[in-house]
Amino acid sequence: MGPAGFIPVSLVDFCKLDDLTGTTVKAWYIDCESGPREISLPQKDQSLILYDIQHSMVTGKVSATDTTGGYSDYSFYRGDKCLGSISIYDGLLYCSDGMYSIERKN
Repeated sequence: MGPAGFIPVSLVDFCKLDDLTGTTVKAWYIDCESGPREISLPQKDQSLILYDIQHSMVTGKVSATDTTGGYSDYSFYRGDKCLGSISIYDGLLYCSDGMYSIERKN
């Protein structure tokens, strides 16, 4: 069990990202002052991001809520359809209700 009774859950389940097989990853860096900037990801980097997401756990909610400096957003596409996205700030999962710690499963 994680902090304050939080039961760790896979990042895929937590973010309701069902089947990521055959998806393309599109990434943006979101800066509060200059706005979004798309990041070009070679296939190798996309594969690493997908692997990390599929092998990570959300381990607890944290009190950090400040995103000074911006955050990265990763969206998952199959064809033209977006299957979902996640946002990462300083190694934390950034959600509308706060931030969550994430750890890689062994």
